[in-house]
Amino acid sequence: MKLLYTLLAVFLGSALHGQSLDSLRQYAIELNDHTDQIDFNDRIHLLYFIDDSVGDKRDYVVKIQGYCSKDNRLKKAASFAQERADAVMATLLDNGFFDYQILSCDGKAGPDVVEDKVWITFYPRTMKKEAIAAWEEELARMASFVFVNDSLQPGDLVPGKTYIMEKVKFVAGKRSFDRSALPYIQNLAEVLAADTTLQVKVVCHLCCPDINTPDGMDITTKKKELSQNRAREICGFLVKKGGIEPSRLTPVAKGATELLVEEKDEASQQKNERLELVITR
Repeated sequence: MKLLYTLLAVFLGSALHGQSLDSLRQYAIELNDHTDQIDFNDRIHLLYFIDDSVGDKRDYVVKIQGYCSKDNRLKKAASFAQERADAVMATLLDNGFFDYQILSCDGKAGPDVVEDKVWITFYPRTMKKEAIAAWEEELARMASFVFVNDSLQPGDLVPGKTYIMEKVKFVAGKRSFDRSALPYIQNLAEVLAADTTLQVKVVCHLCCPDINTPDGMDITTKKKELSQNRAREICGFLVKKGGIEPSRLTPVAKGATELLVEEKDEASQQKNERLELVITR
């Protein structure tokens, strides 16, 4: 079994009312989809993680979430997911945690579950409830995105998901996309041509830096206009060069109203200025 763990130190800006999450810890156990068991090695690695990264157990409360992707047998999958979570809780209770520290222990299965894992999140006991809620909301938001940094294959685009095309960049201040993006847009056209049932919202976002505006046009309007032109540029290419029916594509302009990350550094700005594909059917 493959073990995956992440040590998260994430700052979510104003959504967390200025509270840093430097002390928050998160760990994941990745499982085979045919088992409901957490084996000996899984438990040992989890305990090592707690000793190395969590420290004093009394300073934390815990949420446990088990997942099972076998949605073709939903009842059994839900049982697997809960049993996985319960096994982790039993391990924690046997090794220094108390019942009152377990905030929740849940299992989840269904068509929207695509992973077989147990996520264990250790929250500082001093962390405010609204900060925990904001963190979980941010996790759910980020989980809805699929970051694409390579070529797509037919069948990769799934209705209900949002795909961020990380390799598609635009010329600064212009509607046209950078030449380096051409292979990825051509690839997108091929994937859409292979499944004519897909409907796509082509969504363009801008970032926070100011751009020049003509007299009489405020910055918000200008940014929305530029993002609209970029979305139309992508749609136009897919129609003219890729042979995609115009009725399948909807250009959407967001301007700078929906930032992916709040930080103002250059790397964050590049993440915020992005092309998204929202797949519908």
